[in-house]
Amino acid sequence: MFILLITIYTTQELSRDKFHEKGDQVYAMDWGNMMIFSYLLGEKLKSSIPEIQEVSPVNSIITKRVVQIEDRIEEIDFLVVAPTFFDFFSFPLLVGSKENAFKDKTYALVSESFAQRAFAGKDPLGQTIKIDDNVSVVVNGVIADIKNSAIHYGDILISHETASQIDKCIMSEGCWGTSIYMMLPKQADVRAVEEKIRLFMNELQDIKPEQEDSYQVSLVPLKELYFSPLNPGSYWFYKGDRAFVVILISIGCTILLFAIINYINLTVAQNGFRAKEMAVRSLLGSSRFELFSRMVTESTLVCFISFLLGFLLLFSILPAANQLLQTTIDVGAFLSPVTISLLIRFIVLMGLVTGLLPAIIISKARPIEVVKGTFRKQTKVAFSKFFITFQNTITIILVAVSITMIWQTSHMVNAPLGFKKDNLIYIATYGWSENNPELAKTLINELNQLACVNWAVGAQGTPIDGGSNRGARINGQSVRFQILTGNDDYFDMLGIQIIKENNLAGTFGYYINEHVMQLASIDENALEIKTDDGWNSPIAGIVKNFHMENISRGLDPVLLEKSKLM
Repeated sequence: MFILLITIYTTQELSRDKFHEKGDQVYAMDWGNMMIFSYLLGEKLKSSIPEIQEVSPVNSIITKRVVQIEDRIEEIDFLVVAPTFFDFFSFPLLVGSKENAFKDKTYALVSESFAQRAFAGKDPLGQTIKIDDNVSVVVNGVIADIKNSAIHYGDILISHETASQIDKCIMSEGCWGTSIYMMLPKQADVRAVEEKIRLFMNELQDIKPEQEDSYQVSLVPLKELYFSPLNPGSYWFYKGDRAFVVILISIGCTILLFAIINYINLTVAQNGFRAKEMAVRSLLGSSRFELFSRMVTESTLVCFISFLLGFLLLFSILPAANQLLQTTIDVGAFLSPVTISLLIRFIVLMGLVTGLLPAIIISKARPIEVVKGTFRKQTKVAFSKFFITFQNTITIILVAVSITMIWQTSHMVNAPLGFKKDNLIYIATYGWSENNPELAKTLINELNQLACVNWAVGAQGTPIDGGSNRGARINGQSVRFQILTGNDDYFDMLGIQIIKENNLAGTFGYYINEHVMQLASIDENALEIKTDDGWNSPIAGIVKNFHMENISRGLDPVLLEKSKLM
């Protein structure tokens, strides 16, 4: 059961985005460890760099929006795509035409699972979906659920034009929330294209030539995006952990090895009984090959029965496994004619491997040795000690590793991050609070009326999501700041410790953490951040270092603005 679970999961992980027909030509853009950009940037790059044949921006940040279908109301996730989406990605379109999918900006595609629950028994084509009470789209196709990809699943796929009516930031120049995929010729010099994009981006951001080493451009192949260290995960991409996959494969191989050893051990332990049987068969005329074949056939049959039982048990633990691994293990997608053929060969191979040694030992037994009892003693001494010693050694190593992992996990869960995290609930608004501050104020007021809530505050960015970011050079040192904004209650709620207050008396300024001072060589008595590119800001004070997200992430240079947002 566990071997099947590990096999299906790791196969699924390692095959992410390997099925796209033009996957070898598609790249996701990264600039200075950032893979989100302005929607308009893609077309600018295409018109400026000849090697870029086409671009396809994708945005998945519009999540949990309320839609109305006839008299039903549902909360769903969107995927915002360009008309070139199907030129880049080979996701199956079950109903409709890929060429005309987004012929009109009001057209939308719905996922297969969403269509089944929203339009049960009806033809989804032509159906109208109302979004946020003020935007309507017409269903122009049904796409198979996006799986096995770094690209996020969406219940509904809409155009950027439609998305801009939901969130006006989507298509604005200054809104960087879109991932950009670009298609290059098959024989393109990727490194040369990266250099051209880097020069273009530096010119676009008015970065001086002597500062150009601040931001490097990388084009990440689509087929490698899921495991790429540049992939930030979160809203824009699903992110995998190759090391975790390798560990699981190692565990699966260990379980399989133990199973083989156990079977051989148990079979050899029965050699006295089986040897008598084989001796009688030999005396009755059975050849050594016939005896050997019988033992191998038995082990193959046991493997086949074990496989069937394991396969049935697999379905009983799938819900728990999906929750533990934070994924959806798709057994149906795994069972193709190719994999079924491989599984049959695997069962036969395991039958041969597990039955080979016992078959050799028992089939060569001579009747006289069996009668005297010397055969059982010889085999027990020769093989049992070796297998038991080997198995116990591996078991001790695995127990030691497990204890170490438990300690390390406990440390990561309980390690102090430098801010309060107990009894706090973080509600991500994905930008709607900035677009509709009155609605956000209403939400905060309603939350504060609840008996179970001590207080609720609004903020832009938290240590959980990392906030926004900005790059600069200070004293020749490249620094990428994480920026968080909130009022006094926000500081108190998170327990952010101010270790130096400059008392700016209402003047705008950032509190900086100790890490900024260290990275940029800023004196503790400095009253202003001065960047090499001319961006200056008063320093409101200094706060104690704290970790973003979790303890495994190193310290970030942080700018905190005290501001009453709502």
